[in-house]
Amino acid sequence: MFEAYSIREKRIVNAKDQYDAKEIFICPDPNCNGELKLKSINGKKAKHFSCMPGLKKHSPDCPYSISRNYTDEDKLVIYPITSIMEAEQNPNEHSTSKNNTTINAHSRNTFYIRTPKQLLNFCLTQDLSTEYCDGQTINDIIVDHRNVGYSLYKGFNGTKLVVGKTILFRANRFDDNFILFQVKSRSSNRWLKAKVYVSTQLKDKIVKHYRETYDNKFGGHNIAVLADWKIDEEYNVSCHITHDRNVIIHF
Repeated sequence: MFEAYSIREKRIVNAKDQYDAKEIFICPDPNCNGELKLKSINGKKAKHFSCMPGLKKHSPDCPYSISRNYTDEDKLVIYPITSIMEAEQNPNEHSTSKNNTTINAHSRNTFYIRTPKQLLNFCLTQDLSTEYCDGQTINDIIVDHRNVGYSLYKGFNGTKLVVGKTILFRANRFDDNFILFQVKSRSSNRWLKAKVYVSTQLKDKIVKHYRETYDNKFGGHNIAVLADWKIDEEYNVSCHITHDRNVIIHF
């Protein structure tokens, strides 16, 4: 991962701007106290943060406990975000990388970004300024604690991968089911509320997962949703889910 919370500077910092291999940083997720150190200061790979042996581990449900960090040395097969959201592409299809070179599907070091979970993995382990494809950066795709504290906390329209913490759910006899979650900045007091309208079946699946996993407690746990969002009112956005896999609850 390329961003972490600096105890010394009391803010989120980027690995490329850090030089002390002995300093201990904290996971950027507000609900995780996992400890990190700077790696590859003079190495071939880009500098990044890693949870090394002897340091405090990430919390069990921390989204940054993802083991795979994509780097410039990896061969990536990148699918456009709209294709991932609409689930139109066949999983066996080949796509092109950023340099328009077709990658062999069986290449040993090839990594795919063709599902919402793989997109989440990539976005969480990369810097916000990293280019994704078609001129888009990670900052153009994701909304999480790193960038919600600037302008996005007021709301936004368009296709985004929104990552936050569950608040509550609602279901009634008119099948007006929704999940409400919050994206909160670690570096400011700003936050955004996101409402996801889902089917009864998906609502039941989500509620069951959180309650069974967290001792019957629904609120305060990780969720990510890839969708076309719209502003309901200032500080509130909503979407309707058409593909269940666009709601990620298993981190």
